[in-house]
Amino acid sequence: MGSWPRQVVLAFSIFLLWSVSLAAQEQPAPQDNSVKPLSSKELKKRQKQLNKELGGKDDWLDEAVPDIITTDERRAYLELSTNEERDQFRELF
Repeated sequence: MGSWPRQVVLAFSIFLLWSVSLAAQEQPAPQDNSVKPLSSKELKKRQKQLNKELGGKDDWLDEAVPDIITTDERRAYLELSTNEERDQFRELF
């Protein structure tokens, strides 16, 4: 009777490992849908485009938050394509 619990534990462990391996095989490989970050050259180009779109300098980015905005936040702001998106970013920031 002492070996019966060991056999149950062994059978359960094998079943558990088998089901985990099947689940891992069924999942498709993750796709990299992330956008690659802008290089510093592309970032400067985007800053110039943004300034042109806004009809001059972006006062918020250059005067209001230059000391507290991180490089990643600046990059994210510059990658936005509409004024509405930029307004929402400013509100959240």
